[in-house]
Amino acid sequence: MYKNVEYEVRRDAAAALAAELRHLRALGLIDGPGIGAFATPDGKKRRIGDTFSLTGRGSEYLAMREENEATVVESAGADN
Repeated sequence: MYKNVEYEVRRDAAAALAAELRHLRALGLIDGPGIGAFATPDGKKRRIGDTFSLTGRGSEYLAMREENEATVVESAGADN
């Protein structure tokens, strides 16, 4: 399930993080302001869930992924 893990934005990953957050927001999976400020490599630790929230569509997507991953694991176990 969704974990609100604390981490520090690295300088070499800041642009990719901002692009991915914009992509998730454009897909309607997350909601929240301040992508640029959140992805700034300023040495501060942050938790993504403190700034952004899953939309209903985002929750549905995660539930679908968890179900699909469980099915793949079950199928792999049946092959052994």
